[in-house]
Amino acid sequence: LVTAVGVGKAFIVATASTGRKASVEIIVLANNIVEVNGFTAVTGNIGDSGYTYAAEKGAAKTAPAVNGEAIRVYQDGGIFTVAGNETAKAMTSLTITSDGSSAGEGPFTYVYGASASTVGAVQTGPAWSNHQVTINFEGDNVKYFKLTTTGTDKNHRVYVKAISLALAA
Repeated sequence: LVTAVGVGKAFIVATASTGRKASVEIIVLANNIVEVNGFTAVTGNIGDSGYTYAAEKGAAKTAPAVNGEAIRVYQDGGIFTVAGNETAKAMTSLTITSDGSSAGEGPFTYVYGASASTVGAVQTGPAWSNHQVTINFEGDNVKYFKLTTTGTDKNHRVYVKAISLALAA
């Protein structure tokens, strides 16, 4: 049982009687922030926030994959989405941590809104290069986010290593 006492990081180490050790990093963020560090599948739940994530391959020949800790969504038409259910708090911003750069990467585009059917205009972000991009949302009911690359070559891809959602109070 771990009880947070403040914002920050802590490492918890357990040592067995045989001397073997295991550790885990615990990150306590500010109120109303949910973070996923590392993915084990192309779909999943984001804690108990009411949000899920999913990767889809679109028309590309290469399916989405988890390589190491990152979801890699290949084009043409591959997308990464974050969607909240009807009881989820609205998102105020979303931070994406990339998985580094490689040949074929390019700028990404994204849309967001209350649902997949009510997204706004397409926005363009900078090229991936092992950095974080924070997208601040306008509006008070954003529960859907879609990310893709701008290229149509099957080698163009979106790498998502971690995401952090800031939720409305």
